[in-house]
Amino acid sequence: MIAFALQQKGLISYDSSDAAFATLVSELLPAGVKGIVIGGLLAALMSSLASLFNSSATLFTIDFYKRFKPQSSEKSCCKSVDWQRLEL
Repeated sequence: MIAFALQQKGLISYDSSDAAFATLVSELLPAGVKGIVIGGLLAALMSSLASLFNSSATLFTIDFYKRFKPQSSEKSCCKSVDWQRLEL
């Protein structure tokens, strides 16, 4: 809404609504705050990827490793999760 209001006043210009946030960051924020915002976005991306890797490795271990080695201990399952996470 802020980007729309600023565009109506002619203070900023962007082509599509997808570019509104990027335009606000690049046009209005000082250099130091831009770095903090970009750092926050990268941290959120890394957190999401770490969650994806952990979930995928756990699902692989439960679905495949436990099926082929049902007598395996929890320790060996944890090692399998670690190896799967490294492979991803």
